[in-house]
Amino acid sequence: MKKAIIKTAFPGLPVITFLCFFSCEKYFESDPVSVFSSENVFENVDFTYQALLGVYQLMTRDEGYSKRLSTYYGVDTDIAMCSGTIDNGRRGIARYAANSGNQEIEKPWKNLYYGIERANILIDNIPGSKVYENGTDEEKKEMDRILGEALTLRSLHYYELIRNWGDVPYQFTSSKSGDDFELPRTDRDTIYSKLISDLLYAETLLPWANEVEYNERVTKSAAKGLLARICLARGGYSLRLDRTMRRGSDHLDYYQIARNQCRQIMESGTHSLNTSFENVFKTMALLRLDTKYYELLFEVGMGQGTSGEMGYYVGQRIDALSSFGRGDGGVWAMPNYYYSFSEYDTRRDITVALPEIDENDAEIQESLSSIRIGKWRRSWLSPKFPGTNKMTGINWPILRYSDILLMF
Repeated sequence: MKKAIIKTAFPGLPVITFLCFFSCEKYFESDPVSVFSSENVFENVDFTYQALLGVYQLMTRDEGYSKRLSTYYGVDTDIAMCSGTIDNGRRGIARYAANSGNQEIEKPWKNLYYGIERANILIDNIPGSKVYENGTDEEKKEMDRILGEALTLRSLHYYELIRNWGDVPYQFTSSKSGDDFELPRTDRDTIYSKLISDLLYAETLLPWANEVEYNERVTKSAAKGLLARICLARGGYSLRLDRTMRRGSDHLDYYQIARNQCRQIMESGTHSLNTSFENVFKTMALLRLDTKYYELLFEVGMGQGTSGEMGYYVGQRIDALSSFGRGDGGVWAMPNYYYSFSEYDTRRDITVALPEIDENDAEIQESLSSIRIGKWRRSWLSPKFPGTNKMTGINWPILRYSDILLMF
């Protein structure tokens, strides 16, 4: 069940490719049967779903949450730092010394806009499609769900852009021939306000996680949780283009929306905290979904051997000759972070991995100057995944129920 999205994501790619191609002008007098045009894609629920999977698929790329967005952009803090010396790659980002030629900046930027374009195509075409207007009740319900997912994923993509780059170019319709693609920056508050409006609508279209087959698709809780997070960003302080640190206008209104959305998730009875902190992350390492607590509101579904560097780049350092396979452990935990936990706090030795594993599967104590963030451990994979393949298939969590409680 876990791989349902990823295994079918790639058929979504030709769908989107053809959509972009044929949205500009008619290149052939008679279309071959194999052509996926916007006219026939959105008249069929299954084809529309395949197009949606094209958005999800981009999130599993290296330049998405497989590696770059999930790891490179969040280190060198008082919690963790990137291993190694400065370069014009991931370490340049981590050391706040990247220049304009750094591909680790350019690739995620482009990938996020690719995802936005694919979501825009869905959002533009679903409402006017015949199946959306005249289909069966079940077909209309599924098209509503897909539309809600597309709106939520587009909001997530813009949130990532603003979180990492501040004010960015904003386009909320799909690209057409003749459009001006040299778009200026749009003030983040304007973008946030649009995303909030979209998410307030999207969450009405989506089911709760326990109402449908549980997988890595966006549900009502994910949309509400992202809405709360964006409202806190909209009302909170941030560094603006004029180099002043200021908060958004009417911040109390947005804080109230965030509080209301979190309260609704809490009162839904759908989610709860896993009683074991270790099992939150071990469940992901076992490539399973938590259908007992539903603590993970939304996670990006990876595929072993093809995507997901959790347990390799982030996690315990493991020798490549071990029976577990190589764990690079490229994100170091700061010693002061380790000592910020009480010795009685059961989260400490899960969050920070003190030992590394040698070629004989034996644990060797690390020095405090090279301990690792340990929540994702390749040694937990079952069955084992030996060798040097980086792609462990461990999902990347976007929202947990604990995030909802903290925001509330």
